Amino acid sequence: MYKLSDAFINGIREKADEDPVSNGKWHRAYLESTILDSNSSIKVVSVYTAALFTDPIMLSAFKENIESLYEELSKDGLDEVTAAIIRLAIDGLWYSELIRVGNLNNEMKEIVYEQLASTINSK
Repeated sequence: MYKLSDAFINGIREKADEDPVSNGKWHRAYLESTILDSNSSIKVVSVYTAALFTDPIMLSAFKENIESLYEELSKDGLDEVTAAIIRLAIDGLWYSELIRVGNLNNEMKEIVYEQLASTINSK
């Protein structure tokens, strides 16, 4: 769990570090890591969900990683309300993939991804 969670967060950090545009770089990295690379992100959330019931220490470590990501998102140069809406949309898409409720078909998922990316890039 620790390695999987750390690898996921580090992957987001690497994408953000490589992004030449500072405003919105964390949101773009989070969007790409959760939506475009859903197989990897679903593994992380699956482990996280299992940890909810079995290992409070693992859950705590995962929560710390996510909270550090959310902290970076809050300093990403987007206005606070837009940033919150984007983060919640990404979280919702990610979790719907995990629990397979309200999933979007691939075409709609791509359209939503493009709209979120456009919103991030326009701020």
